[in-house]
Formats: sequence, structure tokens, C-alpha cells
Amino acid sequence: MGAAALAPDAPQGLDPLLVKKCCSAVLKALSGFADKILFGKCRVAGLEPKEAQEIVGATRITQEEADSFSELAEICLRKYGVGTEYAPEIGLGAILIGVSLRYATAIKSLPEPPKPPEVKP
Repeated sequence: MGAAALAPDAPQGLDPLLVKKCCSAVLKALSGFADKILFGKCRVAGLEPKEAQEIVGATRITQEEADSFSELAEICLRKYGVGTEYAPEIGLGAILIGVSLRYATAIKSLPEPPKPPEVKP
């Protein structure tokens, strides 16, 4: 056969390593955004930064969950006969969206600068 023998039910072009990389990118983007939101909400609730970071750390997706997500994603792709032809684009999009959302959230959470005093004629 070719360079790598695929299982009989594997769709053409299904690369398990690529599935794992793309799933990792998607999860990292989503969790980074969610971590930022959660941290901000903790601070608004009056928690100190250290306390807020502890909550974010306790809530963050675990490596075991991320690995299981990737494995199940591959199983789903096989089940529905979907290859990984567009997986790199999906991964790039997820990273770009995640980074953009984190920046937008950080910018939105900053206080407005004080308005200059009105000058009366």
C-alpha cells in the first residue's frame, strides 16, 4: 500500500495527527477566550487577581479532556466519512478568532479614560 495504511473505514485524506493539532488549536482558542471572560468576571465580583487566577486554573480544560476531544473528533470524522482536507484552515481560523476575541475582551474591560473638564467660555 501507500506510505501509511489506513483503516478500511477511514476516509481518504484523514490524518489523525492533523485532527489532533486542529482540535488543540480550536480548544486553545476557545479556552483562552473563556479564561479571559472568567477572570474578568471574577475581578468584577471583587476577587483578588490571585483568587481569580486560581478559579480560572481550576476551570481550565485538562489535557485528558483535550486528548479525548481529539480522539472523539477523529471518530466522528471517520463515522461521517469526512477527511481533513480543510482542517488547517479551520485551525487557523480558530486561532485567529480566539486571539481576536481575547484582545477585544481585554480592550472592552478597560475603564474609559476620564473625560477632560468642560471649559466654559
